[in-house]
Amino acid sequence: MYLGEYPLSFAACLNQPETFRLLLAFKANPNAQDTNGNSVLHMCVIHENMQMFKLALECGASLRTFNKQSLSPLTLAAKLAKKEMFDEILELEGDSVWAYGDASSTAYPLAKIDTINETNGEMNEASALSLVVYGQTVEHLELLDGLLDTLLEAKWESFAKRK
Repeated sequence: MYLGEYPLSFAACLNQPETFRLLLAFKANPNAQDTNGNSVLHMCVIHENMQMFKLALECGASLRTFNKQSLSPLTLAAKLAKKEMFDEILELEGDSVWAYGDASSTAYPLAKIDTINETNGEMNEASALSLVVYGQTVEHLELLDGLLDTLLEAKWESFAKRK
C-alpha cells in the first residue's frame, strides 16, 4: 500500500487531521513531493479522501503541483477515474466570474482540462479530457458528465462537425 514517503502524507492517507495539524505546527511542508513527485494532495486523490484534501488546501497545499507523470491532483483524479474527487477538485479550481440568483458563470483552468497544449498547440496527453477519453475503464466514461461533456460538444460543433 502506497501512503507516500512523508509523515504528512501518511497522516492524510490515514485520515488523521490532528496529526496532520501537529506536523504542520512543526513546519512540515504541505507541498513536499516524494520520489514519485506526489504531494499530499496527490495522496489524498489516490486514497479518495476529500476531507483531508480540503484540510491540506486550507493549510497551504498547492493545486498546481505536478508529479513525475506530469499529473496535477485534478488530472490524477481523471487518470484514476475517481469521479467524486475529480468533480470536487474541478469545482475548487473553478473561479466564479459572476452569479445572479441561480445563474452563474465559472471559469475553469483549461490548461489542465483541454487536449490542446496552450504553449505549442500539440496534443496534451496529460490533460483531463485526454485521460478520460482514452481511459481503459467504464469508470472513465462516467467522468464525461458535466464540464467535459460540454467541452467535447463545443469542440465537435467548432471543429469536427463541418468535416
